[in-house]
Order: sequence, then C-alpha cells, then structure tokens
Amino acid sequence: MPGRAVDRALPITYRKYGAGRVIVDGTLSVEHVFEVIQDFVSIEGLEIQNSSKDGIRINSDSCVVTGCYIYDVNDFGISTDSDGILFERNVIAHTGKDAFEIDGEFCNTYHNTVL
Repeated sequence: MPGRAVDRALPITYRKYGAGRVIVDGTLSVEHVFEVIQDFVSIEGLEIQNSSKDGIRINSDSCVVTGCYIYDVNDFGISTDSDGILFERNVIAHTGKDAFEIDGEFCNTYHNTVL
C-alpha cells in the first residue's frame, strides 16, 4: 500500500530539506500538531508550534523523533504510549504540561533540551 511503512526496511521520514526551516503550525487545529499512527516513522528537523494538545503524539511503535524544535503547546511537547521510540537532540519549550509523556516500553531519550 503506497505511503505506509509496513516494516523497518520501508520507513516513512518527514524531514526538512536543505538549510531552511520547516514550521508545522497548529494554530487553527484542535488536535495534536503532528500525530503518528503508523510504525517505523521518523520525524527529523521540524519546528512544531502552537498546539491546543500535544506537539507530537505517537501512537505507533519503532519511531524516531530527532532534531525537532517543539514549542508553545498546551499539553505535552511529545507524548507516546507506544514501544521502542527514540527521542534525540530535540528542543522543547513552553509546554502546558511536561516536555515528555512516555508510557511505552523500550523508549530512549538522548541529548534533548527542555526550556
């Protein structure tokens, strides 16, 4: 099925291209700015802002969030109850709740900054 990462050999990656910034703005949304519902998804180098809920919500296993700047969200910067998630080198600022809510197993956080 096109657009679906069915295994780790075929991941879906959302990342900025080049030196510019990619801003995902949730100002007009009442949901999470970015919600992952498929396994083996990577989110790299995005700015995620202005969420009425979580900045990133992960409902799938074996995903990666790296190099993102997440700010001005009403709930958690990043939340998950899934397993095997890697959070690395993200900056999270100005959240209504904690920067992370991690309820899954085998999740790892490395070199993140919480402001």
